[in-house]
Amino acid sequence: MAQAASAAAAASQRRIAGLRTAVVLGLCMLPFALFWPGSAALVSFWNDTDAKTYTHGWLVAGLAVWLLLRNHARFAAPIASHLAVAPALLVLGAAWLVAYKAGIQIVFISLLPVMSLLAVLACFGWRSARAALPAVAYLFFAIPVWGAINPLLQWSSVFAVRFVLRVIGIPVHFDGALVHIPAGTFEIADACSGLHYFIVALAIGALYGELHRDRIRTRVLLVALAAAFAVLANWIRIVIIVIAGHTTDMQHPLVSDEHYTFGWYVFAAAMVLFFLVARRLPVESAGAQRQAADFDLGANVIPVRALFATVAVLSLAPAWNLASRALIPEHAGESALPRVNGWSGPHEQEAAGDWAPVFVGADLERRAAYRHEGRQVELYSAVYFEQRQGKELIGYGNSLLGPGWTIHDRRTGPRPPWTELEATDARGDRWLIAYAYRIGDAWYAGGRWFQLRYGIEALLGMPESAVLIARIACESECAAMRLVLNDFFSAAWPPD
Repeated sequence: MAQAASAAAAASQRRIAGLRTAVVLGLCMLPFALFWPGSAALVSFWNDTDAKTYTHGWLVAGLAVWLLLRNHARFAAPIASHLAVAPALLVLGAAWLVAYKAGIQIVFISLLPVMSLLAVLACFGWRSARAALPAVAYLFFAIPVWGAINPLLQWSSVFAVRFVLRVIGIPVHFDGALVHIPAGTFEIADACSGLHYFIVALAIGALYGELHRDRIRTRVLLVALAAAFAVLANWIRIVIIVIAGHTTDMQHPLVSDEHYTFGWYVFAAAMVLFFLVARRLPVESAGAQRQAADFDLGANVIPVRALFATVAVLSLAPAWNLASRALIPEHAGESALPRVNGWSGPHEQEAAGDWAPVFVGADLERRAAYRHEGRQVELYSAVYFEQRQGKELIGYGNSLLGPGWTIHDRRTGPRPPWTELEATDARGDRWLIAYAYRIGDAWYAGGRWFQLRYGIEALLGMPESAVLIARIACESECAAMRLVLNDFFSAAWPPD
């Protein structure tokens, strides 16, 4: 009888653990489904075979799922739903919306696993959240938050290679990241920093510690050790390539062909050494799993109310996003070019070959000239009816002037928030340029907080945003043209 009861308890425990593990896995995946634009952006990094830095993402995601399933027995622990974190989920959902509408990609991707863990905590409590933590945290090795350390890795490689080459006697001259040897020149560029190897090494060190359920101190040591081996492997890779170029007059395949794969061979050798060292570290296990007495064999297998409440809270931000996307107004973009009292115009123009501003994804672009007493001011306007990732007013790939221009001076204009530039075009002609950004009817100088401001305002709809750029030829000098431009702005936007 005792054996039968024990077998029944074990079977019940396995059933509860399996069912709850499935629900926990679903909760962890739910934010990635509800906030799908973040997931789509993340997948684009994983599939980017040009940059390659995060192409290990699919493997990390698979390992994260496996780590969660590996801890399935721990999800049968007694439930203590913690719906007090529901406000935190609401705040994170709102933060995700702001970051998404502002096009701050790193933020709206990074918030997804945080919301996953909080969802588990809200529904099942602290014990289940702790059991899910290793798997959820492991996802950060596949999230593009590591670019901030790329300059450090790059310049550490420059200094290390400089030291090694001088020690072994190769005549070398360094000019920043450029390595000049008699046979030719190498560049230790951003892509040579070894960031990809570094991230993968961190993931390997963290996985090794989790597999052995080591204590935190041991895990930190393992991760640091793996990172050190990865950095050293990248230094060795660069030194070998430079030596190959020096000894073969730049004709070695490592120099002329793609040497990224060679780096993985060096990295693999470094990881073999890491495992040999890690095996000799003192074992400090965090302890065995909880005994069966700690498991919940009661009737409350799934906290249904807490589950529905958690799903409902998570769904609010995506629902708000859909509801707040109002239709584009019928007269959108009509204010792209102003009427200016005392000036003739706007006279619509075609694109000027010497002046080609770039604003990726703009919904409307217009050019015009205004004339008054022999003076001409040209305006360029780019209007966005809606912004999102890859379609931002202030973002990578945008340019106020376009190619071929040289900026000599930048200052706050006489009419803030306008910013003034003195610049020359590709022909050497000098121009005075002023620009400002607009959200709705308010004007801004731009800056690092502009996109965040737009994201906050976009919570209540789709405010029209735009950039307006004016230019006037300086002729002999720009001081007089500054007065003309100021008169133009005063006529277009009279002071209150």
